[in-house]
Amino acid sequence: MSDNSPCFPLARANFLQPNPYPCHTTPIWPTKMTEGNLPQVAQRAAMRTSSTVNSVDKVTGTKRKNMDDDEFMTDSRSPPESPRQHDVDRVNSMKRIRTGKDREFPMNRLLATLDKSQILAVIYNLLDAHPNLQSEVASFIPPPTVSSAESALKQLEKRLCESFPYTRWGPSKDDYSFNRIRPHLLELKEVILDYAAHFASPNEFPTNTFSYLNLAIGFVHRLPSWDNEKNNEMKKELYEKLGAYWRKCIANAASKLDEGKFYTQAVVEEWAKNLAQHNHDSNGALNQAVNDFVQKLGWIIGNNKLPSSSFAPSPLPSFSFTHSVS
Repeated sequence: MSDNSPCFPLARANFLQPNPYPCHTTPIWPTKMTEGNLPQVAQRAAMRTSSTVNSVDKVTGTKRKNMDDDEFMTDSRSPPESPRQHDVDRVNSMKRIRTGKDREFPMNRLLATLDKSQILAVIYNLLDAHPNLQSEVASFIPPPTVSSAESALKQLEKRLCESFPYTRWGPSKDDYSFNRIRPHLLELKEVILDYAAHFASPNEFPTNTFSYLNLAIGFVHRLPSWDNEKNNEMKKELYEKLGAYWRKCIANAASKLDEGKFYTQAVVEEWAKNLAQHNHDSNGALNQAVNDFVQKLGWIIGNNKLPSSSFAPSPLPSFSFTHSVS
């Protein structure tokens, strides 16, 4: 039997208990533990623990340092771009802008949707915002002709007639009616004189000037005569100013004769007949113009008098109204 058999117990002093740590021949923790007498295994365990703690601290410190660096980089300004990168960004920006412009609706399509009054409003607003563009815009507009002036005056005359008030007894010519259509009268007067100033300029050929004056004074003839004589001052003023333009036109035609220009006898005779007719219809408002014509151009038609006896003046056109009383 073995000496370790329980049947033969040994003295406690000589008995060795089974080692609970079979891998170790000596106990890990002695009775008195100091740094000098730590076993080798305990030292290795302590070294592993210290190494693990140091590794964790190192990783944690590195991560914290990286996070601090990221925060620093976020707060700091980005480094300046290179010139080449700046050029590339500018080209890309221009491409984006150009692409946006290409998507805009064509201006000619937009203008095509506007009527005359809307186009005029656009032009007026543009000139009000940029007065320096007036001369440039004017260079694109063809000069008015006698035909275009006639169309404009007819539109104004029609508007005036449509605004005329009516009573049971027909159109009234009292102060109320005058005040009712006065804005249209003023507009017609201004347009007549504006065109007269244009066609009476020295740059215009006398044929165009005489043609316009012959047209314009016809609109004045058709203006109503008011019950209150004071309200007829506007019509008298128009006769006076158109007579002055007629005299200016006669002087211009005579000066061109001195420059070598030539007018046929038929043309001058037509001018003379029209002037005589209008002087008759205006009750002598163009007498001074008639006298100037006789002195400066009358010799072309063979005498120094207008052929007032060679034709009968046509009847004065009456002021027409477009409305009817219901």
